[in-house]
Amino acid sequence: MPKSPSPEAKAALGEGVKAAFAKIAAAADGVGTTVNGWQIGSAAGSRDFYDGNWALRAAAAKLGIYGNSEAEAVYPFTPATVPHVITMFEGRIAIYFGVNSGPLRYFWDPQAKKLSQDTSWVVKPMKEGQTTSDPPSILGDWIVLQTNGLGSETVASSIVAVHQKDPTRTKVIFPFGELKKGEWSWAPPKPQTDPENSMIYSADMGVGKVAGIKIDQATGEMKTAWVVDDTTNAFQPLIGPKDKRVMLLSNAKKNIEKEPIKLALFTGNYKEQVTWRDAATGRLIAGSDFFEPLSIGALITPGFGGRVYFPTNKGFVVLQVMPAIKRP
Repeated sequence: MPKSPSPEAKAALGEGVKAAFAKIAAAADGVGTTVNGWQIGSAAGSRDFYDGNWALRAAAAKLGIYGNSEAEAVYPFTPATVPHVITMFEGRIAIYFGVNSGPLRYFWDPQAKKLSQDTSWVVKPMKEGQTTSDPPSILGDWIVLQTNGLGSETVASSIVAVHQKDPTRTKVIFPFGELKKGEWSWAPPKPQTDPENSMIYSADMGVGKVAGIKIDQATGEMKTAWVVDDTTNAFQPLIGPKDKRVMLLSNAKKNIEKEPIKLALFTGNYKEQVTWRDAATGRLIAGSDFFEPLSIGALITPGFGGRVYFPTNKGFVVLQVMPAIKRP
């Protein structure tokens, strides 16, 4: 019977994997040339094209581009793996991206039709073991990011706030604490922000929790206001006036209680409901029945007259909160 590798051998294998991924990332960064903020080039071709450069072949897989040669197709790509957000900054059109290392800022010049990176605004708040940041959100002068968009089994998700005028003013908070052994952190939705109430909301489906976070907009300091058990990968829309803000959250329930959440998620073996919560405290106000799962990463869309729309892979469910029935 074969013996298990020694701790030294396991460590060496781990270091080898890290070194290999670093080499692949470097190869991906070097593909093609930059044109108006896009990298244009080819990383695919025949055996003769690669000529033994298998790091380039691995880079092609990492970039997710197809296998046509440079003569057959043009492949433009950006460093961003998630959607962006657009705002005005000092009279210019600013575009913020979430990438594997953190956020980036680009400026769009509509006259010159040119996209250029602001190399003075670079932030790398990711901890080793965390994965790509989700799409950024805007809260006053701050750009807010949620980490672990691709999941992590070693490091908890965090919320990052970066000042638009000074990237050295970066604040980080871990609203759910440290990741426990055997847990999985996966936080795909972008953070919700409420500038009027200086609140940020974070959801991590892997650990099954949602948090409300208070931010001091003058300093960027953040403090966790509340945490509730709620398993969701959806956006967290807010409705209602400032002093009566309500959050719409989906909440998943596994069909097999002891099944790992990752397995339940990727096999669709769970049901999901809509909940209405007090955005200031996390208190549950109302909850619907459980239906087939919400489309992953979707938005429970508010409608007129208190209606909400719950999109699934088979259509959508229309829901509306009604007064409680007084039973005799």
